Amino acid sequence: MGVWANQEVYESTVGATPVVHTLARRSRAIEIINDSGTRDLQYKFSAGETYATLKPLEVISIEFRTPEIYLDQPDNVNVSYRIRVLG
Repeated sequence: MGVWANQEVYESTVGATPVVHTLARRSRAIEIINDSGTRDLQYKFSAGETYATLKPLEVISIEFRTPEIYLDQPDNVNVSYRIRVLG
């Protein structure tokens, strides 16, 4: 990832109810971090997509523009996560 002038960070948990993050600005790059040491975290970028999976403590870094990020936890157990939006 390059050097970016703006950064937003979201930290929370997802469990039995899926979470949709609407971003304050259009991103140029996104990092999604699964802070759980034992549970998977699922993510996608639009309602019509199929969820992809982050394994425990895994990080995905992508250069992508999106207004929303969808998160879910397949076992309905709370999982901590962070999202860094760079722009």
